[in-house]
Amino acid sequence: MVGIGFCGCSLTEGVPNVEVNECYANIVSNYFKPDLFLNYAKGGSSNRDIFLQAMEMVLTEVNYIFVQWSHPGRQRWNSGFDRLVTTVGDYNNPLKNILSDKNFKNFVDVFKIVDNTYSQYFELNTQITILNKICKKLNKSVYYINGGMHIDPMFLNKIEISNAYEQLLPYSCDIINLQNLPDNDIEKSIQEIRNLLSVINKTQWVDVETIARVDYGYDNMHPGPESNIITAKKVTKFLEDKMK
Repeated sequence: MVGIGFCGCSLTEGVPNVEVNECYANIVSNYFKPDLFLNYAKGGSSNRDIFLQAMEMVLTEVNYIFVQWSHPGRQRWNSGFDRLVTTVGDYNNPLKNILSDKNFKNFVDVFKIVDNTYSQYFELNTQITILNKICKKLNKSVYYINGGMHIDPMFLNKIEISNAYEQLLPYSCDIINLQNLPDNDIEKSIQEIRNLLSVINKTQWVDVETIARVDYGYDNMHPGPESNIITAKKVTKFLEDKMK
């Protein structure tokens, strides 16, 4: 095995929420003992950041690339020297000299409303399509892990949806704005999401469900050691099956 690489957010970076050897990516690496192991994941990364991590990793000698997608509503800007603006975490305002805390909070809230899950489906479709094409051309294998995207199983099939409230998950109803759309537009919205998510080939995904949380790390939020072991076992089995 030449190399294994991981891209993602804090769920895949691991530290400082768990020890280095407890992070699922490191557990997988220790199991396979590849000639090259890279982990480009960085805490707070948006899916745009993660896509760029993967594009950079494609240029390395790694031949098995795992891309862990994160949550919508994430963005970082370097607005000046030592002034990192982020929509992740607490409303930490680094622009106090030009923007009040209240206005900064409003800005972050509006950004998250606009950069929502529906919007991320469009970007995810483009990002996965590009990665698949490039990796196929370069004879590399790219696989996906769901860290924070909402993927309703009903969006991945063609089963007729006659009662969205009963057939879709509650958050899916919020995503398509079910309460405020006419029936015809509800059908169009569901079909649009299905078309966008048709890029998801389950044979490329370790799991379309989000990463397990059965315990917590040092921050009492991120997956802890046991959760990382569960994810590592899934990734290990997945890759072993692919290598047969």
